[in-house]
Amino acid sequence: MVFLRDFKKKLLNLSVFYVFQIGISIFSLKVAPVIEKLRSKRLAWFGHVMRRDDDISKKVMRLNVDGYKGRGRPKKVWNDCVKEDMRRKGVDFDMTAGRDVWRSSTYCADPQ
Repeated sequence: MVFLRDFKKKLLNLSVFYVFQIGISIFSLKVAPVIEKLRSKRLAWFGHVMRRDDDISKKVMRLNVDGYKGRGRPKKVWNDCVKEDMRRKGVDFDMTAGRDVWRSSTYCADPQ
């Protein structure tokens, strides 16, 4: 909670004195949560890469590395995050072909 308050103060370039003197509530700002913005940007980049022609970045993204996996829980990789974001937004892999459809379904707007 403290991190988000400090982050918003830095974002607006407000000093602590100014915030408390004027009585501005940092939490009443009309800004979407940072996590939602990150998800939106991650999905936007994923759609951008998937729409490209046979590019090296697209091949690397689909690459499946075989080999020894250590004990314990597997590490979270970028593809797992993208799959989770797609599940949360309710979008499908096939929607990446249409830029407008993909952007409208993954965009995170600030509340009014």
